[in-house]
Amino acid sequence: MKSDLLREDGTPAFGLYTGEIADVTLNEYPKLSSFLKPIRSKKWRFSGIFSPEIVCGVAVVDAGYVGSCFAYAFDMETRQLSEYRATSPFSLASRISDNTLVGEAVYKHGLGQVALKYGLEDGKYSNIEVMAPTADGQLEINARMDDTKEGSVPHQVVFATPKGSFAFTHKTAGMTVSGQVKVGDKVYDLDSATTFGGVDHTAGYHDYRWEWRWASLGGLSKCGKRVGLNLVDPIHHPTIQENALWIDGERFPLGRAEFIFDRQSILDPWEVSTTSGIVKLHFKPLGQRSETLNAGIIKSQFAQPVGLYSGEIHLPDREPIVLENIPGVVENHDAKW
Repeated sequence: MKSDLLREDGTPAFGLYTGEIADVTLNEYPKLSSFLKPIRSKKWRFSGIFSPEIVCGVAVVDAGYVGSCFAYAFDMETRQLSEYRATSPFSLASRISDNTLVGEAVYKHGLGQVALKYGLEDGKYSNIEVMAPTADGQLEINARMDDTKEGSVPHQVVFATPKGSFAFTHKTAGMTVSGQVKVGDKVYDLDSATTFGGVDHTAGYHDYRWEWRWASLGGLSKCGKRVGLNLVDPIHHPTIQENALWIDGERFPLGRAEFIFDRQSILDPWEVSTTSGIVKLHFKPLGQRSETLNAGIIKSQFAQPVGLYSGEIHLPDREPIVLENIPGVVENHDAKW
């Protein structure tokens, strides 16, 4: 029995899906040796939390040669970033389930514990659980995200890489979130009426050199619609791509995205759009999380500004959807892994 990523003949099941891809076991791929598979595979799960008061990002990564995690909370008023991050050789501290719909992504090392548990209570909820030290005191995140298809229809993609391998990603955005975040003595209550989340579960044999720009947001439009967005550039196939928009949980696949920004001054405003004209947004950074990793053959330069989106969404045969100061992130990432 092949994983959901592979057909009976071992070739990747390239295409777009809406939740059909659950088992993402990689070790049955026939084009790599059993020696190379565990060190060339890449897996991660990320959950983002977007509210008017605070933006959080939590990720567990298994990059084969090295494992890592991060958890941060960004205060939208004070612009204070409180962050925990850790790495481990050969991903010894990372554990990520080979299932996109039910499982967990966990990193435990020393005083830090990061856990993303999903598909809870018959697939209704995901939990984000963090307890980790930061320079601003203990960071604690206890949040619950709507995991149902009504909350957000999954956008899943199995795609070919430029060098002839393949990868998979599962994206959702705009789901309601409730719970609490603590940074030291300061407490942030996450109201499900104004707090929204996004998920990125990725697995594959990516090319050694990989770069991307990324946009994610969650919030309410001016007319009260629940909006989520995932945009990535570059995309390596004209139709099999991971760009998507969610309106009240309904998924709308999108075409190519364009990011206009100053690489030398990344906290200047960004313009984020789709070449089709459906998405036209202005992003105002308020601060950023950045990291440079140099672990021999693994190298990564990463910058993730946090800020506010404004602009319009023009879906065919619908009234324009206006966004004003919606919390979200952008990202510029260049990796050798």
